[in-house]
Amino acid sequence: MMVGLFYSFFYLLTGWHYQDITYQSLAKAFDQKLVHHQETIDRMKGMNRHRRWIGTQNTEQRAATLRMALFPEKAEVLFVAEDIWVVIIPIPFSQHF
Repeated sequence: MMVGLFYSFFYLLTGWHYQDITYQSLAKAFDQKLVHHQETIDRMKGMNRHRRWIGTQNTEQRAATLRMALFPEKAEVLFVAEDIWVVIIPIPFSQHF
């Protein structure tokens, strides 16, 4: 029995880092736009509010920080704690498998 045939989506979970190109690559591979996820940006700002150095970042460093909240447009973001989130990218079986 092939259990995978009963499901309509394949889910990909991945981590994040400002240098990581995983989300960009997945968006391109599955023909999705990259969009900033505002709630993730807001939570990152809240986590960084006590870090004095965050206010001294230059333009390039701020852009790198925002890249950590740049996800494929159909991604689902699950917040498992105030400062921990998981990005899930649903990929329809019929589209790519």
